[in-house]
Amino acid sequence: MSTNDNNNQRRAPSLWVWLAAITALMSAMSMGATLGWSAPGLPSLSKSGSEPQLTDENLDTKTWIGSSMTLGALVGGLLGGPLLQWLGVKKVIIGLGAPFIVGWVLICAAKGFALIIIGRVLTGFAAGISCGVAPTYCVHISTPKIRGLLGTGFQAFVNIGILYMSLLGLAVSWRWLAIIGLIPSVLMSIGMIFMPDSPNWLMVKHGRHGSQVADALRRLRSADSDIDTELKELEDMADKAGQSGSFSIGQLKRPDIYMPFIICNFLMFFQQFSGINAVLFYLNDIFKDAGSAMDPMVSTCIVNASMVAAVIGGALIIDRLGRRVLLLASGAGHTVTLAIMGYYYYSDNKSLSWLPIVCLIFFVVSFNIGYGPIPWMIVAEITPSYAMGPVSACGTAFNWLCAFIVTKQFDAIQEAMQRYGAFWLFAGISAASIVFVVMFVPETKGKSVDEMQRIFLKTKSPADHQSDSPNKYSVNNNKDVINI
Repeated sequence: MSTNDNNNQRRAPSLWVWLAAITALMSAMSMGATLGWSAPGLPSLSKSGSEPQLTDENLDTKTWIGSSMTLGALVGGLLGGPLLQWLGVKKVIIGLGAPFIVGWVLICAAKGFALIIIGRVLTGFAAGISCGVAPTYCVHISTPKIRGLLGTGFQAFVNIGILYMSLLGLAVSWRWLAIIGLIPSVLMSIGMIFMPDSPNWLMVKHGRHGSQVADALRRLRSADSDIDTELKELEDMADKAGQSGSFSIGQLKRPDIYMPFIICNFLMFFQQFSGINAVLFYLNDIFKDAGSAMDPMVSTCIVNASMVAAVIGGALIIDRLGRRVLLLASGAGHTVTLAIMGYYYYSDNKSLSWLPIVCLIFFVVSFNIGYGPIPWMIVAEITPSYAMGPVSACGTAFNWLCAFIVTKQFDAIQEAMQRYGAFWLFAGISAASIVFVVMFVPETKGKSVDEMQRIFLKTKSPADHQSDSPNKYSVNNNKDVINI
C-alpha cells in the first residue's frame, strides 16, 4: 500500500464536512436561482396586470433583464480571488448573503424595470464571486476520497437552484419568485457563521503555531484521523506557496503557464457559446415559440430536472472515464442536438412538436456531464498554484463576458440569422470544441499539478527548468493538497 493510500485511510471526514459543504453550496443554489429566475419570471412579467409589464415595445428591456446578471457576475468573478486571499473563504461566503438578499429585495419591490435590472446585477455579482469561492471551500475541507464528489457539488447545486425556481414558477408570479430566491442566501449566511474556516487559508494566514488550523481540522475530521500529518502537509504547502513568489505577466512565456491559460479560456468560450445560458434564460419562450403541445413551463421543469440528474450521473463517472472523454461526449451531444433543433425550426414541421423538448433534454444532459463542471475543475488540475489566482480570475471573467454576449444578443442573432441559423451557429462552435479538445486538452485523471507541468514543459522533472528562476518554477508535489 502506498503512503498516500495509507494517509487517505487515516483521514476521514466528520459530519461537519458535510454540513459545511452543504451550507457553502447554498451559494451555488442561490446562483442557480438567479440563473433560473428568467425562464418563469419573464413570461410572468409579460402577463396582463403585471407592474411593470413587458410588451412588444420593450423587447430590448427583456434582453437586459435576462443578461444583466452576467455583467455583475463578470465583476464578481474578478474580485472573488482577491477577496478570498484577504478575508478568507468563510467570511466571503457569509458576506455573499448581502448582495444576494439586497438584489432579490430590489427585484421584489420594483415598480419599474430599472430596479429589476439593478437587482439582477447585484445577484449576478454575488454569483460571480461564488463561482470560485464555494468550490474552493469544498475542496479545502474535504478529504481525498470525497474531493471529486464535493468538487462537482457546485454544478449540482446550481442546477438544483434552477429547478427550484422553475417548479415554483408554475405556481407564483415573478415577484414572489424573488422572495423565494433569497431563502438559500439567508440559510447560507446564517449557517456559515457556525462552520469552520478553510484550514488551508488559516495555515497561510496564521501558520501552524496558532490554534486555528488544528481546531478547524479537529472539527472536520473523524476522531481517529491523523491530524498531525495533515497539519504538516498544510505547512509544507504554505511554505512552497511562499517560495514560489508572486505571479508576473512575463511568466506567460512559460508553456506550463500559457497552456493552462489558453485551455482555460477556450473551454470557457466553448461552454458559453454552446448557447447554454441563452437556452436557460429563454427556455420558456423557446418551447412556446416551437409550438410544443406540452405546457412550456412544464417542459422547462422537465429539462431542468434532467440537468440535476445529469450532473449527479457525471459526478459518478468522471473519475472512471476521465475529463477528455466527457468533454468530447459533451461537445458531440451539443453539436447533434443543436443541429437537430436548427433543422426543426428550418423545416417548420409542427407534427414534430415533441422534438424540442427531447433535443433540449439531451442538450442539457450533454452539457452537465462535460462542459458544465469540467472547465471549472480542470483549471485547478493543470495550473501551478502561484498562477492559479490570475488564470482562474481571467477565465471566470471571460466566461461571464461570453455569457453576457450570448444572452444579450440572442434575440439579435435570431433576427439576423433566423432561429434555425442561431442554433446552427452554436452547433458549429460546439463541433469546433471537439477538435480543440482532441488537439490541445490533456487528460488530467489521476495526475497531479506537478505531473501536468512536466507534460507542458515536456520534461521528466521540473528541476530541468529551474536554472532561470528557481523560486518561480517550484511546484507542489503533494497531489492531495490544493493551495488557495
